[in-house]
Amino acid sequence: MALVVKGLDLDGKLLNLLNDGSANDRERDEMRDYFDVFGRNGLRKISDLDERVLTNWSAADAERPETVARFVAGVLLDHTRRSARSLGLGWLDRRFRRWLLYKATRKFRLSRAARANVRAIFEQNPGRAVHDLYLHRSDLQMEFPLALLPVGQKRFVEWLCNFGRQEAGLTDEQIIWFLYDTASNIAVGVGETYLVRPEWQQQFPGALASRTEERRFLRWLRGQLPDWAALREVKHIRCVPLRERLPFCIGDPCVAQIFT
Repeated sequence: MALVVKGLDLDGKLLNLLNDGSANDRERDEMRDYFDVFGRNGLRKISDLDERVLTNWSAADAERPETVARFVAGVLLDHTRRSARSLGLGWLDRRFRRWLLYKATRKFRLSRAARANVRAIFEQNPGRAVHDLYLHRSDLQMEFPLALLPVGQKRFVEWLCNFGRQEAGLTDEQIIWFLYDTASNIAVGVGETYLVRPEWQQQFPGALASRTEERRFLRWLRGQLPDWAALREVKHIRCVPLRERLPFCIGDPCVAQIFT
């Protein structure tokens, strides 16, 4: 019997990104589900999510803890839409956060309370709600096996906008934050995806514990996704701090020892 998640038939629709097959098939598959949140009109092609946020935010939203996420998401969309390019790994929590708290303070006339609200919302990371939903749902992990990475997010974004938002009570700001967070922290996404992909663990059992295995795994992954340029910038996943309270089922002792 087919398993259906709010209108999505899970039978026979898993991506073949990491399965054996011809080189041409793999090349077609590897970027088919790629979602470029930094690309011009990236979200607009899928939903009106970005337009709703862009037309509703104002600097006054930063003054209240309950609306500060809308302020940050609005500035984020406006800022990156004008650049229309990837801004580098770690960009969200480093350069953008620093720019917003210091250089953009005068532009938006942020009060001391507003700056405190901005700092607090970055610490909370609204995108974690989407992240935790995915890690708690094995059906989503099966249907969208690379949803924690931009290379596997397009269909997941469609599901979030069409079904997940209502089903899980997610906000536009949480979805937007999740997309920018995962695009800015690819090493974290690779490590977390490794922990929910048993086939990766079986093939490279020590990728999070051994430097040699880590290199072998990353070299293999780049070979599977040769057109994903951002992956070439990922040099380490062993020492990258993963997000807290991850509901992973860890069966491999090489992986389990990292968390004990």
